[in-house]
Amino acid sequence: MVYSLAEQYPHCLMLNFAVKLISDAGFQHEISNVNTAAQQLEIFSRVLLSAIDAVLAEHRRGPMTEAYEKAFAELVRVVCHSEHTYLYTQALLHVISEEEQGMAAAACAHISQALRMVAHEREQDTSALYVALLQSNDEQIAPNLIQAMHTMMNKKCLNPADITQLYQQYVSPNPPPIELIREPLFIDMLIDSLFAYDGVKVHTDHRPKYVYLLAYAACVGEKKKNGVRTQGRQELDTTRDAIERLVTLLESTDDLLKELNQLLYGIRLPVVAAGLLHYLRGNLLSDDVIGEPEPVHLVLLDQIATSHPNLHMRVFRVLCELYDRQSSMQEAAEVIMERQRNVIDRFVHLLSVGLALPVVEKVNRMFRDGQIDSSLVRYFAVEVLEIVAPPYSQDFIDAFLPIVSNQEIFDQNVHDKLPAAKEFIEQCTPTSS
Repeated sequence: MVYSLAEQYPHCLMLNFAVKLISDAGFQHEISNVNTAAQQLEIFSRVLLSAIDAVLAEHRRGPMTEAYEKAFAELVRVVCHSEHTYLYTQALLHVISEEEQGMAAAACAHISQALRMVAHEREQDTSALYVALLQSNDEQIAPNLIQAMHTMMNKKCLNPADITQLYQQYVSPNPPPIELIREPLFIDMLIDSLFAYDGVKVHTDHRPKYVYLLAYAACVGEKKKNGVRTQGRQELDTTRDAIERLVTLLESTDDLLKELNQLLYGIRLPVVAAGLLHYLRGNLLSDDVIGEPEPVHLVLLDQIATSHPNLHMRVFRVLCELYDRQSSMQEAAEVIMERQRNVIDRFVHLLSVGLALPVVEKVNRMFRDGQIDSSLVRYFAVEVLEIVAPPYSQDFIDAFLPIVSNQEIFDQNVHDKLPAAKEFIEQCTPTSS
């Protein structure tokens, strides 16, 4: 009743005081209406921190799980209530990431980036706020750089004139803060301009500048001590050369199999792997490509997943898109299922290199929604049972046990022929004393 009245009468001092007492008592998680919480800074801060704690707790269990997506959606609801709540949250996360170190700083920076990506998806331009937070009394970013970044971020399109301004500053002895060009949307636009499947989108004369900025953002380290900022460029030339080699190779070859050894060598660097992944996504999802994906493309996807845990989610999204595309094709059922099986093999590989919960939950969800045949789910489960071993986490049991114990997928005959399924059920089902 108190919450309902507070929503109807937001300026009532008595109701606001009652809400504050509830928050002081530790029940801020009960305040579901952000408008009520936003009336008082102290209350909103508690609601915000409670939402952030929930996101971090679910992220530790595994990103992109259903529980994580639910927790992050709640955080977005709280943060994006208004411009003021968004500004306050981003400022708070920025201060914490600057003052803390290690996992705390990384977590705040990650959440800040994720919230900016949500804002971009909603067609909200947050580049001005992002650049403003990077500035300090000790060092001011040049106005022309601010305008260049703002123009490109606002239009979601890179242009040679603004890229040239950034390039000139970052080749200078006293470059701007590295974070200026580590905005995820900006990085994605650089990768797309160089590694698009339908060809490089940059004129040859300007391409070295795009390559340089991408390499700079990927490998240059920055430290700040006693107000003095220093950047380490030891790996810059190596990274830049690796990016340039891959761009040239993809531009000049039609057969990746012939260049497989060179590709496998190049994708040891995360930024090169990210560029190749973007190219492969364009190839696999292109309307011009008809038929089954080439084995070399799948091999490269597996290798990227094996080498770079930070790219697991991108690989997973590509595979989900590929599965949906294969399912929508006008082909014979057995042809479609064979192509789907190839994607399932990639799912199993992703699980084997660490992305367990999102993969299992995805297969569960597809079966529940009628997007996958029971025989393919059984195939997936059998493959997984061959590579997993106890002890199992409770989260994995909760996700995988419903598949193995489902009579539509594993009937009694299958259990008799597959002892591993029966053993898994026995190990994960508590026995009654």
